[in-house]
Amino acid sequence: MPPRRRLRVVKSNRSQIVLFSILTLILTAATVWGGRTWVRNAETLVFAVGEANGPEARFAARLAAVLKNNSSRLRLKIVPNGDNAKAIAQFDRKEANLAILRTDAKIPSRARAVAILEHDVLLLISPAGKKIKTVAELKKKKIAVVADSESSVTLIRNVFELSDTPDAAARVQMAPPGSTFDKLFASGFGAVVAVAHASRAVKDRSYEQHAKRGGFTLNAIDAAKAITRKYPALSEETVATGMLSASPTLPEEDIDTIGLEWLLVAQSKLSTTTVSDLARIIYENKAELATEASPPRSSRPRPTRMPSLSRIRGLPNTSMMRPSRSWNATAT
Repeated sequence: MPPRRRLRVVKSNRSQIVLFSILTLILTAATVWGGRTWVRNAETLVFAVGEANGPEARFAARLAAVLKNNSSRLRLKIVPNGDNAKAIAQFDRKEANLAILRTDAKIPSRARAVAILEHDVLLLISPAGKKIKTVAELKKKKIAVVADSESSVTLIRNVFELSDTPDAAARVQMAPPGSTFDKLFASGFGAVVAVAHASRAVKDRSYEQHAKRGGFTLNAIDAAKAITRKYPALSEETVATGMLSASPTLPEEDIDTIGLEWLLVAQSKLSTTTVSDLARIIYENKAELATEASPPRSSRPRPTRMPSLSRIRGLPNTSMMRPSRSWNATAT
C-alpha cells in the first residue's frame, strides 16, 4: 500500500475511535442523568393493610407488582396489621399513605378517595315460602347476620333502627361460623342477612345447593332508596336475575337491596399527580389486579360515580376512575 493511502486509513481509524469514545461518554452521561432523575422522581407509598395474608394484603401485593411491571415511578411498602381497624388507625396517625376501608367505617379526616375496589351487598333471606315484604315486617323477626366481622352486626342494627331497642343484642346476632341457613332457621331465627362481597357471592355454590333443596327465599329490601338517602355511606344495589344460582334461577328476577363500597384511600397531602398516576395504573390494569377473571354471572349495582367522602363523612374527595371490583376473593 502506498504511504499516502496508508496514512489516510490510519487517520480514518483514529477518527472513528475518537467519535466512538465521544458517543460512549454521551450515552453514559445520559444514562446516569436519567437514572438520577428517575430516583429523584421515584416515590414510595406506605400501604397499611390488615392481616398479612388477608384480601387487602393480596391486593396490595398485586398492585405493587403492577407498578413495577409498568416501570412506574411509584413503589409500595406494604405494612401488615392485625386487622383492618388497626390499618385504618395507622393511616389516621399519618404513618401510612394508603389504606382500604368500607364506607360504613370511621373515615379519617385526611382520607382522599382513589378507587372503588369492591361492593358488599346485603342479601335478605327467609325460610322457603315465607317472604318478607317490608322492613317493618323484618323488624319483628330475630335476625342472624352472616358476615366477616361484628361491624356488620352493628350496621344491620343501625340501618334497620334496632339498636335502641332493649332486646337489640338478642334480636340481631352474629351467626356462628359455618352455620347453614337451615340450622339458623331451625334455631329460631326468622331472617338471615348475609353481608356478602359481590365478587365472592357470584361464585359461592352454597346458594345454588340451598336453592335446589328449596331451602330459602331471597327478598328485596323495599325501603332501599329511603335507607340510602338517610345513610349516605350505603348505596342502592341490584341483585341480578340468576346471580346466585343459574339452575334453579335465583333470584328469578332483579331485586333491589342495599350495599357498601370498599375504597382505596390516600392521604390528602399526596399530590394530585401521584393520586392520578395511581388511579390510572389501577384502571388500566384492572384485569391484572382482579383476583380471577370475571365470572359469567355478575351483580349489577346501580350506576354510581366515585363516592364523595365529603358527602359521607364531611371529608375532601378527589374524583377518580372506577377500577376492578374483584380485589378480595380467595387467593389463586
